[in-house]
Amino acid sequence: LSTIKTKIASFWQVPATTGESIFCRVYFQIQRDGSLRTTSIETSSGSILFDQAAQRAVIQANPLPPLPPGFADNYLGVHFTFAYEEQ
Repeated sequence: LSTIKTKIASFWQVPATTGESIFCRVYFQIQRDGSLRTTSIETSSGSILFDQAAQRAVIQANPLPPLPPGFADNYLGVHFTFAYEEQ
């Protein structure tokens, strides 16, 4: 999971914001070979630009590392939160 987080973070570019703290949650499925099966905005930030940037980071990270050989299911469902806090 740490490798997945690092790879997605390398593509994450926070768009210009309104100066507030916001977050969104992206849901995606990783197939056994590491390819993405689906991505969707699970919880919107209220900013379409922020949501699109988050979803784009996941899509650009495709493919992700393959699932471990002992993983029982055909895919792993991931709920990934992107957050921005004004400092």
